[in-house]
Amino acid sequence: DLELVLSPDNSLHEKQSLIGSILSCQHEVLIQQNSIPLFWGKKRLRSFLQTPNLPLMAVIQAARKGCRVRVLIDSTWYNIDVRDERKNDKTVAMLNKLAEQEKLNLRARLINLPATGVAKIHAKGVIVDRKEVFVGSINWTENSFKGNREVGVIIRHPKVASYYADLFIRDWLHSRIFQIVLRGPSPVYKQPSI
Repeated sequence: DLELVLSPDNSLHEKQSLIGSILSCQHEVLIQQNSIPLFWGKKRLRSFLQTPNLPLMAVIQAARKGCRVRVLIDSTWYNIDVRDERKNDKTVAMLNKLAEQEKLNLRARLINLPATGVAKIHAKGVIVDRKEVFVGSINWTENSFKGNREVGVIIRHPKVASYYADLFIRDWLHSRIFQIVLRGPSPVYKQPSI
């Protein structure tokens, strides 16, 4: 069973297409993306609350309805910047904070590129309940959904979905986040000591 997903034609359809697939989850959603900005909208008129990223809102809704959700996004230098609210590091931090606040089974990570052995994530993939998978060219930017001619397909086949799920899990496991707890004050040096 195949479903064609076209931007801007049907890619934002709430009952079908990519968003409909995410919202149809019963157990699990796995997402591997090049980038996921927190919000859409014009430069001066954009914020997470006023102009949300619609596929990202579907991901949050899937977690809120009880699905296990894992989000893995690219960590190439141009996709992370602590000063830019629309970069991947901000999305990961917001999703993990939301999960903690609302006690959701939602986790997000930046891929550890050296550990996985890949140069960057360029994939645009979603796996739902290990029964269906979306693959295509649609980035999760507003222009990719509303302005560009983009193509994707949802494949409903457990073996195909399991294949992609195995790749996702491999990358996820190689992208563990480790926390370090410092005890007491740590010295800060202006210049490296030799």
